[in-house]
Amino acid sequence: CSTADQAMYRAKVNTGRKIFLYRAEAFPPRPTLEDRETLIAAFKAGQIRPHYQPKVDTNTGLTFGFEALARWEHPERGLLPPSEFIPQINQLGLQADFLMHMTRAVLDDTARLVAEGLDPGQVSVNVPEVTLATLSGRSELDRLLSAFPSSRPHLTLEITEDVFIARSADIIRDSIDHFRRKGLRVALDDFGTGFASFQHLGQLKFDELKIDPSFIADICTNRTTEVLVGGFLRIAEGLGVSVIAEGVERSDQLEKLRQHGCTRAQGFLFGQAMPLTETRIRLYAEQGLRAVAAR
Repeated sequence: CSTADQAMYRAKVNTGRKIFLYRAEAFPPRPTLEDRETLIAAFKAGQIRPHYQPKVDTNTGLTFGFEALARWEHPERGLLPPSEFIPQINQLGLQADFLMHMTRAVLDDTARLVAEGLDPGQVSVNVPEVTLATLSGRSELDRLLSAFPSSRPHLTLEITEDVFIARSADIIRDSIDHFRRKGLRVALDDFGTGFASFQHLGQLKFDELKIDPSFIADICTNRTTEVLVGGFLRIAEGLGVSVIAEGVERSDQLEKLRQHGCTRAQGFLFGQAMPLTETRIRLYAEQGLRAVAAR
């Protein structure tokens, strides 16, 4: 039963394949109670922190916001990417704890930047379906937001297309409306790869669509992909929402997006996720560039 459950979980998160068979060498060991205690201790010690990947204007190259991505500054193993610990967090049911920890850190970092006279723009945080699907999760996030009034206007909640197949779709829709009424922006991540349809886009209100990196990877070599990306941009324009192209790594991809009128992008071409200290340096440098341009 345990191995079948692991195969089922892998099948759910890898929608491109229909069948997964359990093989011990292909599946990591299941997390233990000791792993749970280690993760909770890492939260409390501030070892798991947000790093910030810039989102830029494709015409000017200047930053208009960031996406907060988790990194674990492990005392023994060094800096760990999310692939090293997010699966354990999900399997151990720590999604809510992780979200609150990350969101508190992002709000605190944003408040510091604002206090220094810097404008971080919109900073996005990935929100799991479970938080939006419960009234308790919504209330806990509300309490946290109320403690950071200067940061709240800068926060964007990123959700994935999984919300469209969730059993608590009505509560999720109410939660999205609730946070948008409070002035937060809501972004639909990985658009084009999952369960979103025109009907869904009409049912839930978003401020931003993020085109999945898989489309950007092929935009210069696959005409069909290019047509789809152009269609996404026109749909978003008709809906009155902004679009961010994710996973931009090359200048030819950037040029192709410009040709289609895409004005916002994110990816290694513009910078990797960086700690708060480097984020502050980037903002100070761009603040100087904007001041020169305004003269």
